Parts: sequence; structure tokens; C-alpha cells
Amino acid sequence: MREAFRSGEQAPCSGIYKAAHAQRHTASHYVVALHGDTFPVCLECQRGVRFELALHVVYLKADPQFVHHHDEDAQFLDL
Repeated sequence: MREAFRSGEQAPCSGIYKAAHAQRHTASHYVVALHGDTFPVCLECQRGVRFELALHVVYLKADPQFVHHHDEDAQFLDL
């Protein structure tokens, strides 16, 4: 799986992504994206931002190791 993505692409998995901006107008920072989220454009550098997967995570309600009662949303989330 690729580990770097651009604005407009979808997150292939839920995780913490490092956002690095073109022209370094702001420091790199970390964001959370859920599986299927579309990476946004930056207000300043537009599509010049790159998202790098820093840590793959599983949403708590979608983790099969835990019992979830009455959680209909969990079936739609990334495992």
C-alpha cells in the first residue's frame, strides 16, 4: 500500500497522517482520517499538501476484539 497521498485522494485506511505543505508556509502537522475520507486542499497551497500515513489505527467501535452493543455505525467503518 502507498504511504503518501495528495489532496482529492481517499484515505485507504483509518490512521494518523502527517500533513506536509508545499512552500512550507506552515509546519508539518498530524491529522486523523478515517477510511474513505477525502484528503482536503489547503487554503493557502491548494493541492500542494501531501499526506503521509504515520500510524494505521482501528476505530474503537470497529475493532473485532471488543464487544459492541447496538452499534450500527461500526459495520460501515474501517477494520
